[in-house]
Amino acid sequence: MNTSSLIILDPSLVSTQGHHYELAHLLSLAAQRASLDVKWLAHKDFPLDLTPAGVQVFPHFQSSMYDQYKKGAQTQAPAPIAEQIETGLKSCRATPDDHVLVHTGDGNIYRALNQILSQRDFRTLPKLHICTPYDIVTMPGKTKGETLEQTFADLRSQDCLNRTLFSWAETAPLARHMTRTLGIETLPLEIPPAKAISAKRMPQDGPVTFVYMGAAREEKGFHLLPELIRRVSEKLAPGKVFFDIQASPQIIGYLPIIKKAITQLETFPGDLVHLRRENQSPETYKSTLAHCHGVLLLYDQQKYRIRGSGIAVEAISNGKVLVTTQDTFPASLITHGGGIVANDVETWANGIVDMARNTSRFMARAAVQQIDYEVKNTSDRYISRLLERPSYARHLVSSPYCRIQNDFPMMVQSGLTDISAGKTS
Repeated sequence: MNTSSLIILDPSLVSTQGHHYELAHLLSLAAQRASLDVKWLAHKDFPLDLTPAGVQVFPHFQSSMYDQYKKGAQTQAPAPIAEQIETGLKSCRATPDDHVLVHTGDGNIYRALNQILSQRDFRTLPKLHICTPYDIVTMPGKTKGETLEQTFADLRSQDCLNRTLFSWAETAPLARHMTRTLGIETLPLEIPPAKAISAKRMPQDGPVTFVYMGAAREEKGFHLLPELIRRVSEKLAPGKVFFDIQASPQIIGYLPIIKKAITQLETFPGDLVHLRRENQSPETYKSTLAHCHGVLLLYDQQKYRIRGSGIAVEAISNGKVLVTTQDTFPASLITHGGGIVANDVETWANGIVDMARNTSRFMARAAVQQIDYEVKNTSDRYISRLLERPSYARHLVSSPYCRIQNDFPMMVQSGLTDISAGKTS
């Protein structure tokens, strides 16, 4: 029996809002199936009545990665965060046999781990896995004027790399980018699909429904929605399409361009557009996703070329059609034609019109994509790759490819083309 623990370290695990709780819960179930004890090192305000069965929760961290935006202050200095991590791991009674997972790494965490590893004998620490959806340009948690390049240069020089500290990224393109630009071997660790919210077939006689999920953000294309909806409404008869738009503010509030878009959206009739001005509860969010046909992901191409998207994964995992931007991570999920990919509003509008007229064809393709993603990215696979990585790293240079292929199947599936040399594709 494996007596090691998986410790999910997440200062932003404070409620069920956002992806933090759902992902932690999903990975915890997989870890328990792998005979691991599971512990959560969470925010101090985490409600203990939300603790899943069999999980130990340690409410600990004083602030989340989002607090800096709420307060308008600079990022918390690295020393206190490093101290909180160290005291938290002591509270969890972490040992070198345990695995610590940071599934949404930001600048604060990288700096703090760098500080800890520079001061401690890495052999006394648990295995530290840090995964990020961000490149270092867009990564939150930077102090004013900081680029994080020095932090990664320091980490690169540490003896602990691939021995105690293991670098992961949420998408394969981001993993390749980090390996190439930072000189730190980074492997992909894709978000596993949550259990499908609804297996019911969408009705074919009502309007085709598209949703925008999450806060109203410019980088996610919210400001493009009024023009998109106007063009679609000009091409289709009333009642053929419906847009359910979440228009809740991001933490810093509404930017002027977003305020303008909301004002424009309010002019559309209620049978065409429904605006949600408040954050959705987890239950409402799931219901909204379950009762739509497609999800609008009109993301900024530059910012999402290699960056991951939890909403895109949720959409693909529930058999929804993705309406998204060319050469972005969401576009890479469209493997069987269940999506509308473009770089301009007119082409998106034409695609939505086509889907409204051929709904069953699009939904059938999306259903195939759902199965494809689920097979390739299970939560069990996620945990298996974490557990295999330390042993894989030790054998990477000394063992022949055939031996590694047999002993570490999950790592081979990570997309390595020259596994004996440790090079990512």
